[in-house]
Amino acid sequence: MKVGWVLLGTLLAATVQAQEPPFPQKAPIEITVLFPAGSSADVTARLLADGMSKQLGAKVIVFNRPGAGGAIGYKYVAAQKPDGYSLVWNSNSVSTTYHSGMMPLDYRAFDAVARVLVESPVIAVHGESKWKTLVQLVADAKSRPKGITVGNSGIGSHTHISSVALFKAA
Repeated sequence: MKVGWVLLGTLLAATVQAQEPPFPQKAPIEITVLFPAGSSADVTARLLADGMSKQLGAKVIVFNRPGAGGAIGYKYVAAQKPDGYSLVWNSNSVSTTYHSGMMPLDYRAFDAVARVLVESPVIAVHGESKWKTLVQLVADAKSRPKGITVGNSGIGSHTHISSVALFKAA
């Protein structure tokens, strides 16, 4: 009889599964944005954080950690416990900072959980500029090395590397 109870207890114990408590159990959840306050990434992340806060019933806070083409923010998040409470607003700068040697982490250091936004870098000039086409801009840049200033997201960022590559290839 004792053996029967032991067997029954063992079978019952085997059917009970350990349950993870529902996420999130603590707050706040941090979203690190790699760009300054007011940038498109910042504005979109704040809208997302507001929606996440309502959906999850937990505070979601955006922290701006700009600089070094995103390396400052990436390094911060990589140093946090991988428990889902520290997120990074990823950008393609994860590749440029890695390949330029600014950061030992590449895209494999982080797991993507959602695609929120797709941005395409553009080259824009003043409407009254003498350049009406990209060909004209590049030709002028070639004729005046270091004579044209290009704005970008920061040294080592995707927009920086892309513009350097464009003018080098032209």
